[in-house]
Amino acid sequence: MLIGCCALNDSPNQHPLARTRRAYTAWVFCLTFLLSSLYMGGMLLRSWAPEDEGTLAQPAERVLYGEFPHRDFDDAYTGGQAFLNALSFRVFGTRLVSLRYMLFIFFLAWVPAFFYVASKLSNSLVAGAVTLLAVVWSVPNYPAAMPSWYNLFFATFGLAALLYDLDRPNRILLALAGACGGASFLCKQSGMFFVSGVFLYLIFRNFNLHNKDRSHRRWLGTLTALLSVGAYGCGLTIVITKSLNLVSIIYFLIPALVIDLVLLVRIIASPRQDNLGLLVKDFVPFLAGLILVLAVFVSPYIASGSLIKLLQGVFLAPEKRFVHAVLPGSSTKALIGLLIDIPLILMIIRERGKLPRWFQIVTFSAFVAGVFLSRRFPVVLKTTWAAMWMLLPVALVTGAIYLIWHTRLIDAIRSQQRLFLILAVTANCSLIQFPYTTSEYFCFVAPIAALTVLAVAYSWARSSRVWSVGMLVVCIVFMAVDCTPGWVWKMGVEFAPDDQLAHIAVPRARGLRVDPASARTYEELGRVIDQHASGQYIYATPDAPEIYFLYGFRNPTRTLWDFLGTTEGRTEHVLATIDQHHVNLVVIRSNPFSSGPVPADLRAGLFQRYPNSAKVNHFDVRWR
Repeated sequence: MLIGCCALNDSPNQHPLARTRRAYTAWVFCLTFLLSSLYMGGMLLRSWAPEDEGTLAQPAERVLYGEFPHRDFDDAYTGGQAFLNALSFRVFGTRLVSLRYMLFIFFLAWVPAFFYVASKLSNSLVAGAVTLLAVVWSVPNYPAAMPSWYNLFFATFGLAALLYDLDRPNRILLALAGACGGASFLCKQSGMFFVSGVFLYLIFRNFNLHNKDRSHRRWLGTLTALLSVGAYGCGLTIVITKSLNLVSIIYFLIPALVIDLVLLVRIIASPRQDNLGLLVKDFVPFLAGLILVLAVFVSPYIASGSLIKLLQGVFLAPEKRFVHAVLPGSSTKALIGLLIDIPLILMIIRERGKLPRWFQIVTFSAFVAGVFLSRRFPVVLKTTWAAMWMLLPVALVTGAIYLIWHTRLIDAIRSQQRLFLILAVTANCSLIQFPYTTSEYFCFVAPIAALTVLAVAYSWARSSRVWSVGMLVVCIVFMAVDCTPGWVWKMGVEFAPDDQLAHIAVPRARGLRVDPASARTYEELGRVIDQHASGQYIYATPDAPEIYFLYGFRNPTRTLWDFLGTTEGRTEHVLATIDQHHVNLVVIRSNPFSSGPVPADLRAGLFQRYPNSAKVNHFDVRWR
């Protein structure tokens, strides 16, 4: 946010025209910030997925009890956000809405940073429109305080720092970008995608410095860069082949490998081969910021002798998601999107000057028709969504082609570095959708995808400002009117009116607006639990972490999601634990989200211990 504010400040010695432009930019930013804040504020308390809320809230409450993620309980993420959410409870109270208040604070800081990044790629009016598009396509669609939103926030903060560094080089800005990468990783392991994107960018910019003197080549730096780029490509290919299908090839593998190819071409073709010392000079401050943030988090684990547990929870447990949480995208949707987007991009490439008027009219009219027809015809909604969804990989490949095409364009070093930074970060951050390629996961990366499309479009052609803003407004209306109102899982599939209007009468969830069926289920479940539970502990399984937090009970086990725990000796361990903690009530869920049903021997043991029961929707409550 500081970077954005600095960009709007006037210097007393500026030319009057420059001051006028800055005043215009300031007004555009203020209007953008106001509209974004109002829109997000109106959406902040809508919708919930109870399992996600429990995944966020239960670890935070356990931190308040003095426990540590991975050491004392299984955390679905890295663990850093559990401490941030615990702070939310301290400041705003132990309620679900407190997590959203903290999210809103970060959102308010994210908007200026995003506007600043967009303003480095286009004029201020287009930057404002792109920022509004990023807002309506992101957090308001699912305003739970998911760690993926914090990945988006910190990636944008890091991008802003690196772009500011391009204009005013400063090692502190590189360290700040590294700190953003570290903070993002502490929220969720996918924060490393941003870090890997910046690593590629730092290599690129060292081999994007042109020098006609070829007599001072330093091949150690070149060899190091080539090995690093090759290792990145091989590692990424190995990861993606774990869930290989047409979508993962088109959407993730090809764009990433093309970005890798840009680096290889630039390293080989660069007249100046930088030595290893020059590479290290850029990497050291970035790594220093990254390591400093991680060290602060890791130090308590080292002091308590639980570093191994932390490493196992952070790096080994996520492997299980490739088995239990895989949902590949639709190949049909991908192909339809390609059929629409490739001709569009080819026209932009072909017309290097101003786009022809007929092209602007046809494209604008087509998207306007898509907005108006999407509500009535699901096929139109799916087609429009497919076109926008597939713009991400198409834009990445197009931008990479531009950089390869202009390898020897000496007069545009800074603009090439800016474009590659956006491409590298987007290509890596888009992996947050892998291997769970659904509409809601696209929202986590859609704002950065919009920056990529903007950067590529402005690199190839200077289009009409009226057409650019008009197209952005159409996309904003499409998202706000046709996609956002309903539940996020229906997004891009069919229009769904907003039915999340019920206020749930569970004290710790009070203030949220949810669908009436969900409100009834959890209100009735709370009444049954209050009537029959005693003591501090209850036991809920499988995949029901919200039960503990919503009704104020503690979890006797270390498990949040059953598939993340160990299976060997599980039944004996669970039964012994609930006996040890004198648990007198258990809740068994019949439709687990990711894990399988309760094992037969565990179910038999629970039924034997807890003979009394009541059925509440998909929950079986048993007590003794």
